[in-house]
Amino acid sequence: MGAKAYVYLRVSTDDQAKEGNGLDAQRRACRVWCEARGFEVAGEYADEGVSGSKPLSKRPALLSLIQQLEEGSVLLVAKRDRLARGMEVGFAIDAEVRAAGGRVASAAGEGTDEGDGDPRAQLMRRMIDAFAEFERAVIAERVTAALASRKARGLRVTGRVYGYNLEGENVVRNETEQAVIARMRELRDAGAGYHAVAGVLERDGVASKDGKRWTGATVRRILKREVL
Repeated sequence: MGAKAYVYLRVSTDDQAKEGNGLDAQRRACRVWCEARGFEVAGEYADEGVSGSKPLSKRPALLSLIQQLEEGSVLLVAKRDRLARGMEVGFAIDAEVRAAGGRVASAAGEGTDEGDGDPRAQLMRRMIDAFAEFERAVIAERVTAALASRKARGLRVTGRVYGYNLEGENVVRNETEQAVIARMRELRDAGAGYHAVAGVLERDGVASKDGKRWTGATVRRILKREVL
């Protein structure tokens, strides 16, 4: 085998409902990349229930991975947005990886395979990080708009969107509920139906937003990003 690749996997934020973002799908994409290029998979590190906007200090698995990097090794992600969903975070992680003697690569390509010295690759990375940050902001904007719409119609809005809390006029992520959403998506990626996912949550005593029993319909609404 050739150089070593350390695979980084991450799930948590709302975009996990999109096809291909589950841990298993990420793992498969990274292994295919390694096989095609003769890289040895030296280890896999997964941060579950951790937002891509979180800094390196809040990513225990990523911190452990970077400590294992050596000269010529690669930190491999399925897609660039698995590493970061913001320009500042992405830039800081890139710098730490370079300091450890490694480089970041994406199984999806995305201009990250050319190396840090290529200005085109640097531009592509910054663009990907910027768009990921923009998408995250749009998601928050949509949630805010949905809450405002409910308020305008005289409907109760406080605490009604699973994964978020309403603090005054601001929508704030509820990280505990976001971790539950990530788990729902992992179960769905593994082939579980909506009712089966609800059953697992009930079995494990996971609290719903309103204290009611979990149902398949509730799980489906959450994963389809509908306002409850």
